[in-house]
Amino acid sequence: MKRFEELTRLGRIRRCKKIIEEGLVFYDLKIKSLSFLEEATNVFYKLVDENNNKYAIKIYQELSSNLDDALTEIYFLNEIASHTNIIVPKAYANKTGEFVTVIKSQYDTIPKRMAVYEWMDGKDIDEKEEIEHFEKIGTMMATMHQYSKSLQVPAHIKAKKIDKVLYFAGDDYFYKMPKHQDKIDSRYIKLMDFVIPYLDEISSSFMMRIPI
Repeated sequence: MKRFEELTRLGRIRRCKKIIEEGLVFYDLKIKSLSFLEEATNVFYKLVDENNNKYAIKIYQELSSNLDDALTEIYFLNEIASHTNIIVPKAYANKTGEFVTVIKSQYDTIPKRMAVYEWMDGKDIDEKEEIEHFEKIGTMMATMHQYSKSLQVPAHIKAKKIDKVLYFAGDDYFYKMPKHQDKIDSRYIKLMDFVIPYLDEISSSFMMRIPI
């Protein structure tokens, strides 16, 4: 059997569906339909149960996160939902009370992580962003920062410190990629070459002042 990361995109989609079916044994959910939504940092499926309730299923990718990251994400989602007016999807616990289910699947050599969220209807703006969209995002970010700056995070939540512009190892700067060179000029490249190291230094020094 090929490792998950060796599969084609279609192969990963098919295998994820089988892994989800294994993972749903740990939930009180009966599948009516299970359809692929998106593969990005993680893989997402839409589940409709026998009562026509809808859910979003997430399979976490090992390259982008670990179990601590997943638990941190759900912890902060629950905090935001409970203490702010920001609408976020609810995460559902499995039969043993865990929000992240670790699946030792017959379809992969590495245990896969899965989470079940409530379904939230939305509208895809399809790259037609307006100023008001960014204003709303800024307002939500400010709300989250105001709340989280005084939040006492439990010891079992191992939140990462992001102290660089590019967080993931192996990432490259988009403005340096050959396919984007026809869209930028040398002044832009020079500016970004100055700004990014400066932001890295500022971010690093800021994170050093935050107690864990």
